[in-house]
Amino acid sequence: MNRRVTLLACVIILMVCCSAMANEEIWGELLPTGEYYTLLDPEGEVLLETGRQIYLQDQYLAADNR
Repeated sequence: MNRRVTLLACVIILMVCCSAMANEEIWGELLPTGEYYTLLDPEGEVLLETGRQIYLQDQYLAADNR
């Protein structure tokens, strides 16, 4: 019984660690602390500010899907 609990705990820890690494791959690189990007629309209005890396090919979809 004790061995099963230990094995179950190891599996849970492994799953948590793997999901955290997968999320980092999905969401990309973080900028250094205190640095951020501001995304503007064509009129110069602020759409968002983020601490994640943004690339020229990225697209922004608003809540109204525009």
